[in-house]
Amino acid sequence: MDLYSYNVELPFTKNKINFREISTQDQINLAKANLSNGNDLDSLYDYFILSKNLFEQCVKEKEILNKITFIEYVLFLVKLRMISVGLNIEFLLKNETTQKTKIKIDLKTYLKNLYKVGEFFEKNENQYIFDENVLIKLNWPRINSIEIFKKLLLENKNEYQMVLETLQEYIQYIEIKNKRITFDNFNHKQRIEMIDSLPINLKNKIQDKIIEAISFIFETKLFDVKTFENERFNFYNLRFIEHIKMFFSYDIRSLYTELYYLASFHLPPNYILNISPSERKIYLSIIDEQQKAKESKNSKDDFAQAAVSQSVKDLALEFGDQV
Repeated sequence: MDLYSYNVELPFTKNKINFREISTQDQINLAKANLSNGNDLDSLYDYFILSKNLFEQCVKEKEILNKITFIEYVLFLVKLRMISVGLNIEFLLKNETTQKTKIKIDLKTYLKNLYKVGEFFEKNENQYIFDENVLIKLNWPRINSIEIFKKLLLENKNEYQMVLETLQEYIQYIEIKNKRITFDNFNHKQRIEMIDSLPINLKNKIQDKIIEAISFIFETKLFDVKTFENERFNFYNLRFIEHIKMFFSYDIRSLYTELYYLASFHLPPNYILNISPSERKIYLSIIDEQQKAKESKNSKDDFAQAAVSQSVKDLALEFGDQV
């Protein structure tokens, strides 16, 4: 039975999620998924589906992950990663001359910057579009619309065409004479039909506001590292999935080395696989401290033994004996 020890209220949709840390086994599975999937469109999509299935197992309210926006989904995953593994990511990058550069990413900075992007539709001037008796509430596209973005990419639509064909994904609801129509209650085709029934001037207002939102995304830096200063949160080309891959990338050889090392101190392998990475680090630090204390004690014993041996030699020489 899973224990969901943590909870969070998502900032924009206000959904509440109870969740647990990822386990060591989850960490290994994510590392394998990263190795087996590249950064082409199909591979990114496959990684997204595989990892999402895994992350759903960490969440009590699994259905919520399909209802939140792209931005809230990644905000939640960053929070999950920070709790499960740590606040920073460190890795080595090789350049063309095979020199290695150590890179450190502060996830708190990424979280803060992505939150700033998500706030765009929370500002009063961006939340609503009015036209006579019609009120339209806008928000970022939901995570379950990823199939639509992938389909448009496979059809080689340019960015402008993609914006035009995804307007409906930004609409949270429409109110007409106090009657609210919530778009989550309708499928993709029905949403398009509703958008097409709107007056041209209203559609143009929606389009202008969405273009403004996308421009804001592309202007906002997410990372405080020069290597990634041009990285942006882009769900039109699905490149935001690369961020998820990076946050949950691990050296699988190092993971197995740690497992072997802990098992050599009589920790059951199944137990190790079920604890979180942060808990695994605690065990490693405890064993490391014990080993250092043991080495220190042995060193003192050796020194004491050497001192006694030297005293015996000195005494023997005093009486004219050779030792």
